[in-house]
Amino acid sequence: MGKQRQGSDALGRSDGLTITRTCCLVECFGDAGAIDLQGRRLGLLQIERTLVLLDLRRNGAMRAGSVAALSSCADRNLSQEWSRHFHATYPQIDGLIYSSAHSEDAAIALYERVEETVSCRSDLPLNHRSLRSHILLAAQDHGMIVLPDSMKQSSG
Repeated sequence: MGKQRQGSDALGRSDGLTITRTCCLVECFGDAGAIDLQGRRLGLLQIERTLVLLDLRRNGAMRAGSVAALSSCADRNLSQEWSRHFHATYPQIDGLIYSSAHSEDAAIALYERVEETVSCRSDLPLNHRSLRSHILLAAQDHGMIVLPDSMKQSSG
């Protein structure tokens, strides 16, 4: 658990950090336990500068005044309140890097401060045929289901 898949699951790599499609799916749909692909898209972002992220993994949360359990907190209002606190306390940060509560993979939340430096390099509807096998495997690996009606391929 906590190991990141290599190969086709990798969306991007920076400073030794790999962000995976699986982590994105689990972060988005993990609470519900069901993946609904309708109307959702997977985007690959282009970042124009080096990001400054507050690292909340391992002992980073304590250094920032919280606890590591914040990443696995089921109370989204509480974790969002902490994010607002970090945003106000550390005006130099562009966002947070934390361990996903569902998979322990590295996850990133960006603040609006980076809006001018981020663009969408490419995107696909989640129900695109090229993503299908990966989504089904990610769902199986994490005990989730894919809603059958959402698998119908869209034209975009």
